[in-house]
Amino acid sequence: MTKKTNKLNICLMFGGRSTEHDISIISGLQVYQALNKDKYNVNVIYITKDNHMLVGPNLHKLKAYQENSFLKHTKEVTITNIDGKTYIKEKKKEHLVDVFVPIFHGQGVEDGTISSLLDFVDATYITSDPTSSAISQDKVYTKDILKKYHVSSPRYVLFKKTEDVDELIKVIGQKLIYPIIIKPTRLGSSIGIEVAKDEEEVSQKLRNVFRYSSSIIVEELIKEKKEYNCACFKYNNRLYLSNIEEVLTNNDILTFDDKYLKDIKLEQNKQRIIPAQIDAELEQKIKETTKDIYQILNHQGIIRIDYIYDINKKRLFFNEVNTIPGSLAFYLFDKNKLPFDIIIDMLIKEAILNKQKEKKLIKSFSSNVLNSKSKILKK
Repeated sequence: MTKKTNKLNICLMFGGRSTEHDISIISGLQVYQALNKDKYNVNVIYITKDNHMLVGPNLHKLKAYQENSFLKHTKEVTITNIDGKTYIKEKKKEHLVDVFVPIFHGQGVEDGTISSLLDFVDATYITSDPTSSAISQDKVYTKDILKKYHVSSPRYVLFKKTEDVDELIKVIGQKLIYPIIIKPTRLGSSIGIEVAKDEEEVSQKLRNVFRYSSSIIVEELIKEKKEYNCACFKYNNRLYLSNIEEVLTNNDILTFDDKYLKDIKLEQNKQRIIPAQIDAELEQKIKETTKDIYQILNHQGIIRIDYIYDINKKRLFFNEVNTIPGSLAFYLFDKNKLPFDIIIDMLIKEAILNKQKEKKLIKSFSSNVLNSKSKILKK
């Protein structure tokens, strides 16, 4: 068993079976560096692309992944609950975990899969619960819900892979105006996204996107636009909002390369303007909408909301929610007032408080139903 100390036992998790696996590693290692080792004992679980959970001495080092040597000296583990406490189980050893820090991106992990695993063993973790995570991972579900609360999105339609492509093209022509943007409903990091400028392009573009997902969202592409992001987290009954950033690209959309391959230092990235140079009215609109979305979707932990601003119509549109944003969006917060390590401290404390509240809820119900139905079940 893990020896008792004054430090909290933290388990950082990243990787997983997702198209955003490598981005998860980068985000996870950034969080590892920011975790205050004077406050926390930190274990790292790396989840492989085929969902094996591993621990090992070099999993906190980027070089190990770059050299493809991270599997050396690793051991497979499980997560279990023993007498009401959560442990990493490694053969005959158990390591106590007070709080899990899951840093995952994309379908298959960020979409509530990992939070469901942690809920199953009654673990404490810093991210949103399975319901909020699953809804927010799906672009259409999120837009449909937010529409009821008067949060606007560009016009869109949902298509399934089982539908005839020629029929889809007809529907697009009837309901939307070209150019259009085609996205997998549950992926992120701009993976699998295509832009079709007219009907001649759309057939092949639809087929390309269906390679990534069985359901897709097709939206009208706003040509004259600006893109803004704002992050938010809750601590001690208060919502903390980040600076607003404007993200820049020379492409029709912000691509994977724009996001991850242009500049490693996010705070100095020339593709970003932080804080965005916008008027007070738009700033207030973005921040108020971010707070509303956080509460409507019942999020926990830190999220980032992405927006599109139609320059011609002077109208703000919701784009998507990132329930575990890349780098936990630490670079959007004032590094003097809210340094990365302090943000993580706040997320950990909030997770512990949330778990304490949850434990007060009734989770079982006594009844006589088994005895009353015993005659029916007798052979």
